[in-house]
Amino acid sequence: MEAEEILAEAGSKEAASIVASLGALDVLEVFSPQRVTKELKRFGMRDGAAVDLEEMKPDGSERWNLDRPEDQKEVLKMIQVEEPWLLTSSPPCTTFSPLRNVSNGKRDPGVVQEEEELGKARMRTAMKCCKQQREQGAFYLHEHPKPSTSWKMPEVEEEVNRDDTYLVQSPMCRWGMKMEDREGEILHVRKETLWLTNSRRIAEELEGVCENVLQGREVHRHVHLVGGGRAKAAQVYPKELVEAILRGLRKELRERGEISAVEEQLSGPTPDEYVEQEELYKEEFGQFVDDVTGTELPAHLVKAARKEELGWLHKEGVYVKVPRRICEGKGMKPLQLKWLDINKGDATQVKVRSRLVAKEVRKAKRPEDRLRAEETFAATPPLEAVNLLLSLFMTENPEEPDAKVACWDISRAHFMGRAERELYVELPEEDQCGDDGEESPEPMVGLLRRSMYGTQDASKVFQGDYIGWLKEHGAEFCALCPAIFKIAERRLIGLVHGDDFLVKGNGANLQWLDGVLNTRYTARLEAMLGRGAEDDKEMFFLNRKIRFNVKLDDAARWKLELEADARHAEIVMRYFGFNEKTKGVDIPEEKMRDVERVAEERLPELDAEQAVDYRSMVMRLAYLSQDRPDLGHAVKVLSSAMRSPKQGDMQRLKRVARYLVKVPYLKKIFKQQPMREMEVRAWSDSDWAGDPLTRKSVTGAVIKNGGHTLMVRGVTQKIVALSSCESEYYGMCRTATLAEFVRNVMAFYMGEKVPVVKMLVDSSAAKAMTERRGVGKTRHVQARYLWLQDRVAEKALRVEKTPGAVNDADVVTKVLSGGVMRGHLTRMGFEASDNKGHKALFF
Repeated sequence: MEAEEILAEAGSKEAASIVASLGALDVLEVFSPQRVTKELKRFGMRDGAAVDLEEMKPDGSERWNLDRPEDQKEVLKMIQVEEPWLLTSSPPCTTFSPLRNVSNGKRDPGVVQEEEELGKARMRTAMKCCKQQREQGAFYLHEHPKPSTSWKMPEVEEEVNRDDTYLVQSPMCRWGMKMEDREGEILHVRKETLWLTNSRRIAEELEGVCENVLQGREVHRHVHLVGGGRAKAAQVYPKELVEAILRGLRKELRERGEISAVEEQLSGPTPDEYVEQEELYKEEFGQFVDDVTGTELPAHLVKAARKEELGWLHKEGVYVKVPRRICEGKGMKPLQLKWLDINKGDATQVKVRSRLVAKEVRKAKRPEDRLRAEETFAATPPLEAVNLLLSLFMTENPEEPDAKVACWDISRAHFMGRAERELYVELPEEDQCGDDGEESPEPMVGLLRRSMYGTQDASKVFQGDYIGWLKEHGAEFCALCPAIFKIAERRLIGLVHGDDFLVKGNGANLQWLDGVLNTRYTARLEAMLGRGAEDDKEMFFLNRKIRFNVKLDDAARWKLELEADARHAEIVMRYFGFNEKTKGVDIPEEKMRDVERVAEERLPELDAEQAVDYRSMVMRLAYLSQDRPDLGHAVKVLSSAMRSPKQGDMQRLKRVARYLVKVPYLKKIFKQQPMREMEVRAWSDSDWAGDPLTRKSVTGAVIKNGGHTLMVRGVTQKIVALSSCESEYYGMCRTATLAEFVRNVMAFYMGEKVPVVKMLVDSSAAKAMTERRGVGKTRHVQARYLWLQDRVAEKALRVEKTPGAVNDADVVTKVLSGGVMRGHLTRMGFEASDNKGHKALFF
């Protein structure tokens, strides 16, 4: 079988990423129990790549039987032709078990001898396969329990005693293998196992001891495998074990130069389904876990939630049951379904929501069956569009003195649109009977009448549905982003992010829109912010807390506060074990000297588990940095090490966590402003050759509407600039594109001409470069960057000089002192806050 099948058994994201980087390299199992080969056809793998007593041959004529000489020759030929990179061997161990030897005295000697000869013959066949694999220059991995007498066979000892093979030991509890004992308690499985391999890297990954031995105390208890089918169940590999094998294989191939960095990024098919360890656990023990947190859920609540969901699906006619032969007669394969069970409440008040989703993955399909990009694309408004809508709400408009802003959540949005393709799905276990409640006379599948969560075009279908519905009621949609709309006759402007609507208008028109949405969908009005006593003063949108209940003391004008989801900060702090006694720091990063940078480059890389944690924490910070410019530059530096993080990178991440201890909350303030101040202004700055490794420059951009900050962004330039003037000019080009988008969306919303963008820079040379035509002495500058000169010449964009000390774009281009950074944040309207917009931090 191919390497991708290993992840099917593991249900592991890490295994998936490793397999993808291997570039679809073959892994062949011999004498393997049904660990992974049962997933063969789900991933479009080659038939016959798994060789087991219960598996069919590639031609489908009969099952494999490696007890027959002709089948032994066939599998050796397969190894020669297929040239797999890894062969795994795990012959039945029953014959070699010490417990079996104890009971042999009570059995028929002839039968005992026959079983022993059969077991030894199978072991010799396995060793032949391993030997041929080694002689072909590839790797093998042979596994048997440590007490097995098979290790004393001459054929096995011959491989063990070779200088180029490795024999290592590890217990299965090291890989998280657990099982239920006779009393129903879930305990760890000890099962000491020996691994024989010619791969040094795989051996290093597998070798280890029980955690009880490491800690010198009983950290966990072990289950007794005798009886109850537990020994057979222990044959299933845990996902951690699969990941270790794949990590070792990938390291070997890297060292051999068989896979490159490009191949690691681009190669490898994506499977269409993961058989998750949690699902196996549910099937075995009838228990359920939260698909987000992994915590156990009450079975009766999960069953009730699933029953409710199925009832709704039937009522809405999401699918109709048809005989499977119809689907198969058209050469189509029904999509697998999966239940997602989530606790929408908390630990004390559990509120289970279950959703039935399809599993349709593009790369698992034949090229001719794949949907084109335009058939799956659904637009999403950028965050600056959300901020612009809030800014317009906080800008005084004499024609709308009672303006409000409201948000809706569309329940089961992806079930709302009509199916645009003929798609069949497997029926869930809870819906196997016929429509009359009786058992169906033949196998049935579901034919989708509506789109479904998990199908590739579900988002596009829903977007097309709400666009068509709102157009019937006078809506216009922005050409820049189809998720941005207005209904001019009712003075409504808004946007749609996934299944969430955010709209500005007066109360009467917002109530009218509520009726329009609920006529077609189940739309829940989450909140309506306004100045009236009956209006809401808080709402959540995109997991951001929005408050509108504070008046400014100086002018008695309202202000609006937007605060990012601080739970991500909490998770990062908890990872490092920080609490209320932890000392925080004033800035998230410190500038490194060249000698420190060189020393850090020599530090070792993080191990696999730490690297996964590092990437996870950095991605949380990246999400947080969209609303927190104080983290922007630090996160950019941390993100540059995502591929191969080192110990120094982890220390930098830890410092950011210490900064979050001191500043866990940062809120953006939108003060009420008069309409005359409405103008798109853009600050641009650049740190020339700011990246010490690539010598590329860093661009910083701040976009405002009047006094409201809409966007703060820092990016590394793609071109190596030869001077600070050139890097500043490239930065201005980037900033201008962002500002023009905001201005054009504003013009769409307002339905009238808005002032041109005003750009502020602190580089006189770059400003002069925009005010002339042509490249001048900088002849290497590409023509595609000269459009900015045209915009300035046409007076469609103004460029003005600003002092460097007050150029707030500097906050995301380089490391700053605490005082300078706080000055930038204050001018941009950010304030540190003790107010907790989400669940309180642990301290």
